[in-house]
Amino acid sequence: MEKHQYAYQVRTINEQGFQETLYEQIDIPSCMVTGLFSERDESLRVYPNPARNIVNVEGLKSGHNLQLFSASGVLVWQGQSLGTRIEFLVDSYPSGFYFLQIHGESDIEVARIIVQ
Repeated sequence: MEKHQYAYQVRTINEQGFQETLYEQIDIPSCMVTGLFSERDESLRVYPNPARNIVNVEGLKSGHNLQLFSASGVLVWQGQSLGTRIEFLVDSYPSGFYFLQIHGESDIEVARIIVQ
């Protein structure tokens, strides 16, 4: 079976603002990739998606930090939950894909949001 090399790069920024980049190459046998799967906390709900005005996030715990990044990686909004739910405005953002990072007690969840 023929193998193909693929590469991915992950950039992280910690609380002190230090950036770290991980670059990895992997060999994958010739096949068709139909999707990428990861375990996700099913109690978290991000809606509506696509969104026009407001995005709601439910299933949080008090103190969770949230960050919204544009598709190009620019931080456009950040907030902290005071309870189990938070909402924020997206009506002033250009249409496109955004990534919402939800920083939990021991992990980070990422949700893709489409702004129309």
